[in-house]
Amino acid sequence: MVRSIAKVEFFDMVKILDKIAHADKIASSRSLTRFSVLAYICIDSLILIAVFFHLSSFLMFPDAVIPLNRWKYCLLFSSITFIMMVCFNVYRIMWSRAQAVNYAMLFVSCVLGSAVSSSIVLYMYAVEADTIIVFSVAFCLVAFSSLLLLRTVRHLIREVFYYIDSEIIRNKSDTVRTLVYGTDIGSIAFRRELVRNATRNKRIIVGLIDDSIARKGLYIGMTPVFGAFDDIEGIVLRTKADMIVLTSKMPDEKFASIKTACERLGIRVSLFKCEEEEILLK
Repeated sequence: MVRSIAKVEFFDMVKILDKIAHADKIASSRSLTRFSVLAYICIDSLILIAVFFHLSSFLMFPDAVIPLNRWKYCLLFSSITFIMMVCFNVYRIMWSRAQAVNYAMLFVSCVLGSAVSSSIVLYMYAVEADTIIVFSVAFCLVAFSSLLLLRTVRHLIREVFYYIDSEIIRNKSDTVRTLVYGTDIGSIAFRRELVRNATRNKRIIVGLIDDSIARKGLYIGMTPVFGAFDDIEGIVLRTKADMIVLTSKMPDEKFASIKTACERLGIRVSLFKCEEEEILLK
């Protein structure tokens, strides 16, 4: 395992650091992305150690114990959990594009790491079974929650910057107040692009339009769903919108009526596509 990590991760990190040290500037974010793997390894190790000592202080070791024994148990739990994470390719996952199966792999690695460590402790050391079982379950859940938080904090930070940026430019004269037609995957992709370009946007989403009656009055994030397009005049008057972005598929007749309504209201309209199109080969 160490040989594999040294070859794949640490060796590449050294090359990246050397490139950064001898370059005038970083050409792209790829170097920082690969460098983040090493950061994940270091921070994960610290998280596992911190979780162990925090839980052991009142679950497994309520009384004073020799510090060496506590470190022995700590290294056992943290190292085996780390080995399981390596075996499940946790450090090869692009967490900004993670799917449910990737989070499941992280959870399984924590479960197996905790279970194997507990089994070794029960076999080699004089620890009560009930105590180690409770500690094992707690360690698994807290470690997984902490590791998951570390991998989602980047997205949360982007969301925070997006909301701050939206509030800053909300009342500027050159800000384009945008209504989004649709609440499906297309609208999510469009909003994701705005979040990724936070601090460089000139547009803010002031509301969502959806023909589903059940979704009217609900919120997606901090953005309200105003209702069907039939109420577009009232919605534009209420939000002071400058344009509409269409993110849902619709019949040609509906598309034509939307264009006509936007021309009448004097607002711009654009089409955001998120679909597959087959390329015809000769």
